[in-house]
Amino acid sequence: MELPLTCGGVYYSHAGDLIGHTTRDGVSGDGHRTVVLQATGDGASDLSTEVAQNALIDTELCAAAGRICARHGGRSRGFAA
Repeated sequence: MELPLTCGGVYYSHAGDLIGHTTRDGVSGDGHRTVVLQATGDGASDLSTEVAQNALIDTELCAAAGRICARHGGRSRGFAA
C-alpha cells in the first residue's frame, strides 16, 4: 500500500496482525529507509492504535530523511525499540 508522508513523498507499507500482536512497516519511496514496528495487544476497536502506529512510522521516516515532519515540527519524538 502506498501512503503519503507528511514531509513530502510516499512510503510503502504492509500490516500484519495475529491475535495479541500487530506489525506495521514502512519503506521510503526510494527504498533507502525502513521502519518496522511490532507491538503486543490487539489495539483499540476505534482504529486509534493504527492511527498512532502510522503516525510513528511517518515521523521516523521523515526524521531519517532529514525532512520536516508536519506532525512534530520536524523532530523525531525519539521512539526506540
